[in-house]
Amino acid sequence: KVKVRSGREDLDLDLSEGATPEDIVKALCLHPDAHLIVRDNSPIPIDEPLREGDHIRLIRVASGG
Repeated sequence: KVKVRSGREDLDLDLSEGATPEDIVKALCLHPDAHLIVRDNSPIPIDEPLREGDHIRLIRVASGG
């Protein structure tokens, strides 16, 4: 299980072994380019393997001009 905070929502996701943040983004139907993935207060790449018990935070990135 991985704990995920997206906005104000906290979720527990059961992911397969070798899952990555990309799997979380897909499971939640989010756009990967619009979110920063953070583990232990540090951004991680979208292809970084997750570990059992990870606490992941998805931060929506706003851009434009």
